[in-house]
Amino acid sequence: MDYKEKYENGVECIQEILGGAGDSIKTSILRKRLQAFFPELKEDEGETTRKSLISFLKSPFINENIVDEKVAPWITWLEKQKEPKDAGEISDGYHTFNELYRYRMLYNAAFFNLLPKELVHKSKRHHDGEECFGGGWFIVMANLPTGQISNHYELKDWDLFQIPERDVADEWDGHTPQEAADRLHKYLLEEQGEKKKLGGNRPWFKVGDWIVINEATYQITKIDNSHVVLSLNGIECNFRLDVLDNAHFWTIEDAKDGDVLANKHNILILKELDYDWSSNGTPNAVKAYCGIKPNGNFEIGKDNWCFCGTLYIHPATKEQRDTLFAKMKEAGYEWDVDKKELKKIEQKSVDKAEPKFKVGNWYQCTKDFFGKGVTFDKNTAYYCAKEGCLQNEYGCHIAIDKNLHDNFKLWTIEDAKDGDVLASEDKDKIFLYNGKLDLRGRACAYCGIYKTYDGLRFAKCTVGNYFTYKEPYPTTKEQRDTLFAKMADAGYEWDSEKKELRKIEQKKADADKVINWVNPNKVIEWLKNTIKETEEYLGEYGEYYDIHLTLPYDSIEDLIDDFKKNFKL
Repeated sequence: MDYKEKYENGVECIQEILGGAGDSIKTSILRKRLQAFFPELKEDEGETTRKSLISFLKSPFINENIVDEKVAPWITWLEKQKEPKDAGEISDGYHTFNELYRYRMLYNAAFFNLLPKELVHKSKRHHDGEECFGGGWFIVMANLPTGQISNHYELKDWDLFQIPERDVADEWDGHTPQEAADRLHKYLLEEQGEKKKLGGNRPWFKVGDWIVINEATYQITKIDNSHVVLSLNGIECNFRLDVLDNAHFWTIEDAKDGDVLANKHNILILKELDYDWSSNGTPNAVKAYCGIKPNGNFEIGKDNWCFCGTLYIHPATKEQRDTLFAKMKEAGYEWDVDKKELKKIEQKSVDKAEPKFKVGNWYQCTKDFFGKGVTFDKNTAYYCAKEGCLQNEYGCHIAIDKNLHDNFKLWTIEDAKDGDVLASEDKDKIFLYNGKLDLRGRACAYCGIYKTYDGLRFAKCTVGNYFTYKEPYPTTKEQRDTLFAKMADAGYEWDSEKKELRKIEQKKADADKVINWVNPNKVIEWLKNTIKETEEYLGEYGEYYDIHLTLPYDSIEDLIDDFKKNFKL
């Protein structure tokens, strides 16, 4: 039995009985008793006053003492003020509920139409697949940075919301109308504050957003008042904030053939986007060359078969890409980037197998081990100068047994760490890597040395701007010593813990060692022709002053004493 329906029918019958029972004392008592059991029958104070006035004006006392023509208009007006059956027509004296609801809907549509498309959507079904309120209604939803907000409207207003359509809406997070209003209020305050802080009307990007700049896709990992750090396939790049002026939020329509994408449960290589009759011009599914399904299995895509929907899909992170290609390799396949196709990995015979170590490549040790009388350190780079041999930082060639080949992998820039010393293009370019790449994939540096017409020159980067080097590779101990020597000559030293260059403090004793050239003609030329021990006192000053006079001494001791006296050493 439907007790709710029986209850509502009972209340309706009582209302009809009381409505035609007059206004006797007995009826009033009955009404009060029923109202105690059925709160729905209780009238508000205004309605009670209105009925009391009508009853009073219709009483015999009024009819006998006041002319009927004067009373009749009052009664007519009071009767017209009866509470309307349609609650939407209730007014505050300015607007009815129906008018206010319409205003809300129009403001809602205008606001949602201006938001980034990836933040909003509409659907005729809730997340469980059921039609909104049994049909005839739809839901609009926005996932703002401050939280989820949503509203329902009748289908007649569907076209007013020019936002992406979905088969089912996101799952409701349980927010109340008050919480939705608070989230919206906070969003408006934070958005204005963010625009003011960043300057201008730049889109409100935040950490974690996927964006597109010049057709390249990045993820924001850090942002402040002046700079933004963008991640490209796991490699972070530091830029000035104005790089975002040319950026827009990534959407599924930015995805290209061969891109690696992911959502909560799938990782895939995109083949093409799919549209159906309900997509309203927006792709709602993707076809893939291959991918990892929610069960963790690697699967190859099939023609006319959609791999998954576009809900929550985004470019894959480095970890997700590595996971996909590892699963692909386990299945015996590899991805040909140029031809956009999967290839079966050919099993090569032992005799025809390519050598593990190729001359000219650098290799990274993947574990600590001892072999050939040498200790190999994990994460250390070794250079292959001879086939089958690796060269350590001291230039020693070490033959590597085949059973140890798996302890090494080809070195890439992704193996380099913040603070590593790398070289580029030729041995004369050596730099301190800062752990970031620029938009072109070139390594950025804190400082470096490079060859000029008058020798090697040291250069320090300014804050927020970095030198860039292409095709970098690890360095030998000799190259690192050269960089740090030039750094010291320039008055700097490297703080490996803080990852920063700092000025070398000049001691007072250094100032006292400045040579005071008193009568240099007296000694320079003769010193050039004496024993090697005197060369350290002379240095390069003779050639600088181009002095050729001589003044012999009786002994080496006299020479040194006079040299120290004249040069205050």
